[in-house]
This record gives sequence, C-alpha cells and structure tokens, in this order.
Amino acid sequence: MILKKLKLQNIRSYQSQEINFPEGIVLLSGDIGAGKTTILLAIEFALFGFSKRTLSGDLLLRHGKHEGSVELSFLLNANNNTSNNQSYSAKNNTNNNQEYNVNDNTNNNQDDNAKSNMNNNQEYNTNNHQNNVQSNTETNNQNNTQNNIQSNWQPNRQKEVIIKRMLRRSNQVKQESGYIIVDGVKTECTPSELKTKVLELLGYPQEMVTKSTDVIYRYTVYTPQEQMKQILWEEASTRLETLRRVFDIDKYRRIIDNSNVIMKDLKSRKSELVGKTSDLEEKKRIKFEKSLQRTELYEKLKAQNIQLETIKKELLKKKNDLSETELKIKELIALKNNFAINEVRLKNLIEQKQDNEKRINMLTAQIKKLEDEITNFKIIRPEEINRQNLEEELAAEEKFLDDIKENKIKLAQEIEFNNTKITDLSEEIKEKRELTKEVMKKKHEIEMIQKEVEGKKALTDTAEKLGKRIEELNMLIKERDIEINKANKLKKDILSITKCPTCLQDIDGGHKDHITVIEDKKIKNANDVIRDIEIERKDKLKEKEKINKNIEDMREQEKLIEKLKAEFSVLEKYNTELEKKQRMLEEFVKVRNHLKEEKISAENINPELIKEKINHKKEILFKIKEYDERVKQKQMKEHDYHEKNEELIHLRASLENLEQSINETKINLSAVEQKIVSFENIETQYNLLKKEVDEKLGLERAIELEIAGLNKQIDYTNEHLNMLDKEIAEKEEAKKTIDKIDLLVNWIDEFFTNLMRTMEKHIMMKLYYEFNELFMEWFSKLIEDENLSAKLNDEFTPIIIQNGYETTLENLSGGERSAVALAYRLALNKVVNSFITSINTKNLIILDEPTDGFSQEQLDKIKDVLDELNIKQIILVSHESKIESFAEHIIRITKNEHISCVV
Repeated sequence: MILKKLKLQNIRSYQSQEINFPEGIVLLSGDIGAGKTTILLAIEFALFGFSKRTLSGDLLLRHGKHEGSVELSFLLNANNNTSNNQSYSAKNNTNNNQEYNVNDNTNNNQDDNAKSNMNNNQEYNTNNHQNNVQSNTETNNQNNTQNNIQSNWQPNRQKEVIIKRMLRRSNQVKQESGYIIVDGVKTECTPSELKTKVLELLGYPQEMVTKSTDVIYRYTVYTPQEQMKQILWEEASTRLETLRRVFDIDKYRRIIDNSNVIMKDLKSRKSELVGKTSDLEEKKRIKFEKSLQRTELYEKLKAQNIQLETIKKELLKKKNDLSETELKIKELIALKNNFAINEVRLKNLIEQKQDNEKRINMLTAQIKKLEDEITNFKIIRPEEINRQNLEEELAAEEKFLDDIKENKIKLAQEIEFNNTKITDLSEEIKEKRELTKEVMKKKHEIEMIQKEVEGKKALTDTAEKLGKRIEELNMLIKERDIEINKANKLKKDILSITKCPTCLQDIDGGHKDHITVIEDKKIKNANDVIRDIEIERKDKLKEKEKINKNIEDMREQEKLIEKLKAEFSVLEKYNTELEKKQRMLEEFVKVRNHLKEEKISAENINPELIKEKINHKKEILFKIKEYDERVKQKQMKEHDYHEKNEELIHLRASLENLEQSINETKINLSAVEQKIVSFENIETQYNLLKKEVDEKLGLERAIELEIAGLNKQIDYTNEHLNMLDKEIAEKEEAKKTIDKIDLLVNWIDEFFTNLMRTMEKHIMMKLYYEFNELFMEWFSKLIEDENLSAKLNDEFTPIIIQNGYETTLENLSGGERSAVALAYRLALNKVVNSFITSINTKNLIILDEPTDGFSQEQLDKIKDVLDELNIKQIILVSHESKIESFAEHIIRITKNEHISCVV
C-alpha cells in the first residue's frame, strides 16, 4: 500500500486542503498544534471510519461546520491480495509443520478415535453442538493444510483505490454514505460496507468489521505518539491479550471457551435425557398389562356380537307378524269410520226431511197471505212532471242562495283586509321617504375621505424599506457581539492553559500576551462599529414609528369608508323598496274599489223570493217520491209471491229423494256392522305382539350400548398402547443419544481442547523467538552501548540488562525509553508483516514522534534504521530539525487564525 493523495474538507483545523504523498521518507513538519496529527487521523478515518474510543465525529468535524469529508487515494499491489485465512508466510511453513508434527506419533490413536467420534456424532443434532465443534476443527485443519502451500507470486500490478467518507452534523456528528473507486469502478457504500471492502483490499481479517479499533493497522502502520509506550507499561496479561488479538491467536482461546460451553450444554442435555429414560422399564410393564387388558376386551366384544345377531333375527320375525296384524287393524279402523259416517248421514237425512216438511207448511201460509195483500194494494198517481229537471233546478237555486250569503261575508272581510294594508303601506312609505334623504349626504362623505387616504401605499413601501434596514443593522450588531464573545473566550482560554491541547507543547507568556493584544484590538473595533450602527438604527426607528402612525390613521379612515359604504348600500335598498311599496299601495286601492262595487250588487238581491220557489219545488218532489215508493212495494210483493211458489215445488220434490236415501243408508249400516263383528280379537293380538317387539328392541339397544362401550375401551387402550410405544421408542433413542454425548464430551475434553492449547503454545513460542530476536537487533542498533542491552521474557515484557544486571524501564532515560518503544514497534511491525502474509500494508509505516528524548548520536542512527527497514513509504512526524536532513520529502504545515494549510 502506497499513499498518493489526501483531500480534507472541514476536518479539524483544515477547511479545504489537498496533500500529496510521494514515495520514500516523508516528513510532516510544523509547529505544535499546526495540524500534523489531523492528517494521520484523517488517513485512519478514511480507511476504517469511526472508532468509539479513539476516533469520533466530534473529534474530526470542524467546529461550526455541518458537513465535512475525507478522500484518500492509494495504490495496492493487485497480486498480493490473498485469502485472509492464509495466516503464515512461506518462509515459516517448514518450521510450523515441524512444530505441529511433534506429537503426531503420540496422538495418532487419538486422531483415529476423534474421527470415529465425529463420524458417529454426525447423526446427532443436540442443539447443533457437534456442528460448531466440527466447524472449529475443520477451520484448524484448513490452517494446518495451508501451512504447506507455497506462495506463487506473479508479476506485480498496481491498482489505484480512492475512498471518500462523509460527515454530517445534526444532533451529533454522524457518518454518511460514501464511495470507493477501484481501478475506475465506483461503488456507493454505507460506512460499514466501506470498512468491509477496505479490510478485504488490505488483506485484513473480516472479523475486524465489528471491532471498534483495527489492531493490525495500529501496530504495523500507524501507532499514535503515546500508545506504543503504553503497551510496554501495561500488565503482562493485558499485553499478551493485545498481542493475541494482533496476531489473531486469541481465536484458540475462543475455541476452547466455546468448547467448554458446548460441553456444558451437552452435559445439561445428558441430564435431561437421563431423567427422561428413568421410567423406561415401568413403561414397558404398563404396556404388557395394557396388551392383556385389550385381549380380554376383544373376547367380550366377540360374545356380545354373537348375542346381538341372535336378538336381531328374533326381532325381525316379530316385526313381520306385527306388520300383518297392523294391516288388519287398519282395515278394522276403516270399517268403524265407515259405520260412524253412515250413522251421521242417516241422522242428517232424517233431520233434513223434518225441516223440509216444516218449511212446506210455512210457505203455504205465506203464499195465501201475499195473494190477499196484492189484491187490496192501491196507488194514487201525481201530475206529469220531469223529476230530474225539477231536482236540478232545486239544487241550483239552493246553491245560488248559499253563494249570496258567503259572498257578502267574504266581501266584507276582503274590504277590511285591504283597508288595513293601505293604512300600513302609507305609514311605511312615509318613513322610507325620510331615510332616502340621507343617501346623497353619505355619498359626499365617502368621496371626501377617499381623497385623504390616497397616499397610504407610498407610506407603506417606505415603512417596509425602513424595517429591512433596521433588521440589517440588528444582524450587524449581533455579528459584532459574536466576534467580541469569541475574542473574550479565546483570551480566557489561552490564559487558563499551559500546554497546547493538540501537540502537548508548553505555551510561553509572550505568546499569550500577543494573542491578548490581537483579541483586544478586535473587541475595540467591534465596539466602535456597534456604536455607529446604534445611532443609525435609532434614527431609522423614529422615522418608521412616525410613518406607522400616519399609516394607522389612514387605516382608521379606510374602516370609516367601509362603514359609510355599507350604510349607503342600505339606504339605496330603502329607496328601491319605497318605489315597490308605492306600487303595492296603488294596487290595493284598485282592489278595494272593485270589492265595494261587488258588495252593492249583492245587497240588491232579495233572498226571500228565492226561498219560496225552493219550498214549492220541494213539495212537488216529495209527492213524486211517495208515488215511486208505492210502486216499488207492490212489485216486491209480487216478486216474493213467485219465489215462494217455486221454492214450495222444489221442497216437495226433494222430500221424495230424502225418503229413498234414508232407506239406502240403513242397509249400508247393517252390512258394515256384520264385518266389524268378524274382527273381534284382533286388537288384543296386536297389543301382545307390540309388547314383545318393544322388549326385543330394548334388549338390542342394551347390547349395542355395551358393544359401543367395549369399542371405546378398546380404542382408548389402543391409543394408550400407541402412546406407550412412542414413549418407549423415544426413551430408547434417548439412551443411544446419551452414549453418543458421552463419546463427544470425552473427545472434546480429552483431545480437542488439548490440541487447541498445544497449537496456541507452539505459535506463541515461534512468535516469541522471532519477536525477541528482532527486538534485540533493533535495540542494539539504536543504543550502541555494550553495557546496555534488552530482550523479551516469555510474557513479551522487555527486560533491560545494564552492566550485567536486570533493571526496569523506569530507571532508563527518556531517550532510552523511546528507543525501547521504537525497537518494540519495529519488531512488532516486522513480525506481523511476516506472520500474516495476506496484508497489503507492508510497504507503508507511519512513525509519530519516534525520537522523543533522543540524543544526537541516537538521531544519527535513525537514518540507518530507516534505510534497513526497506519500506517504500515512511511517513515521519517529528519536531527534530536533524530529521529534515535525511528526509527525502518534507510537507510543511502552518496554522493561521485556526486554519491549517500546507505550504
């Protein structure tokens, strides 16, 4: 990996800056707090995004800005991006294989047993425990196999990668989606997707996507100023855990921990299964007893079915006999019904004959009486007059008399109503004439006021312009207040601190006085500007207040115009209504005159003469009605006479027929009675058969119920036996599972976890030897003192030997401690790059203040150390002027008014 270019937008002290990185030794030079560390943090952020404890959005985004971005461009060796699982270099394959094969002879039998156990356990799915163990085993086997693969290098081809990450501030600073460009192909990504792709490109393990800090990058490429010394001062256990994470050896510890969890779960599962199989023999005994019980039930069911078949045959014979008897009963019932019908018919015929004889006697007397009345009936005929015409004339004269009465009353009421209306309209017209006199007066007032408010728009425009100018002046005052507050805050802050918070260098009093003078001058200038603005603002406020008062007066006049217009509109409506009311008054006067003429005509008619004519015609009409009524009475008597004669003839003929029907009915009754006597004992026979059939049916139902009960008991017993078979099968299977769990737990406990511990120990030992050798080599080059040497103990803790005695880091000088830290850092870089062959950051190292406290002799050796590193790109951060002498490229950074830039 070779860095090419870095673009910063609103990142800490940078507003907009582009930085180019050449190959070779590159020095970042600048004063304390100039912005050198910002560049290193921006590079790390571009690659991996936020880190919870070391790299947050608030730390990166410039104060007062809502958006920012970092864009990093770098080159990668395209053919060196190998699989992340290939963890060991080709150089070390032989040694690793030798270490792993130390115990091959002693463990062959264990391996065979383990394979056998694993094959057996493939059948067992207890919460997928064996799948986890098998997966871990396969992973380790793959790693061992990959140790034997020789690296096949092809000619190098570099590809360009550009990454851009975005920042946005809302309630807090968050990462936005960015993009990555690989060989010109652009891909939009979320922050986590960007990190995944970068880890893949750099050849780092993908498990680091979820980790807050990328330890490989931190301990191979860039370690912050104080973090490298921190690892030396930590507890040995903490340091070992850190190194395990760097070399990804902590996975063996995780495998062992996971294996223990699996064994615990397996043992818990075994306890459950043991409890489940405890009553297996009891279940088998119950199954045997239930089988005997089912056999007895089947025997009872067979006997009941035989008895039921016998009952059904007997019942069928009895039902056939009962059916024959029922047919005879039905015939007897029909004969009895026929006898009863003939009895009723005979009775009815006799009664009808008697009624006819009575009716004949009565009709004979009535006919004789009608003959006498018709002979003696007399009728007097009136004079010849047309009755219909007379009735029509009478009705017309009565109606004419009623109309005269009603018309007189109606005319009197209408005349009175018209008089009232005429009086009301006259009063209303008089009032409205007074109101219309105000119309012209209101119109004149409206015209006068409208002339007064014509200049309102010009005044309003002037007021708006003044308001905008006042707002501008207020904003200018606020801006100057902010400048004053910032200057006061800066003065207060600079006086209260002794070290730069960014670079941690001391700040002298002269620098503080210089900043105080600058900020006081800013405060004075701002106060002068505020005073001038305040004078102009007060003048504008007075002018605006005066114009607003005039506008308010005009608004009142406009309201008065609207009020007058409304009154004018009402008065105009009154004028229109006045004309309408005048026309209505004229119409009512015309109607009243016409009604008076009609009333005079009605009063000239004499109603008494009309009444006499009506009474005369009524007398004539009464006589005509009386004559018609007598004629009708005679006609009715004659009609009644003829009807009774006809009825008498019909009754005499019917009497003869009744005599004949009575004789025939008596003969039928005698024949039916003889047949009924022949069925004398049939009902007793039927009742006996019915009783026997009911008894057989009851017995049949009782046996069927007993059979149904036996079937239910058999079904229940079968269900119970099926359930027992299932439970017994499950418990037998559980016993087999217990045996498999015992084998698997024994394999994990006795073989697998021991294997993981052995592998971890062998790898750590190899790392220790290589790490210790490199550490001793780098330290001896940095400190050429025969009486001072350093090495690592088995916990990777530096052991200092001075004059043949061991001493601690605390007893070393500052430069010697820095030499120990740098040697540890360079050794760690070399071992990681050698151990993890897949990483693509071998050609880059960033050293942040590596020479703190170095003597001049030690500084002279730094050039030799850097040359021996044989790394294509080395980025140095240092305040030592001597470093510039052997740096191939220098990037100078300055800071002015809180803005950093590259010069």
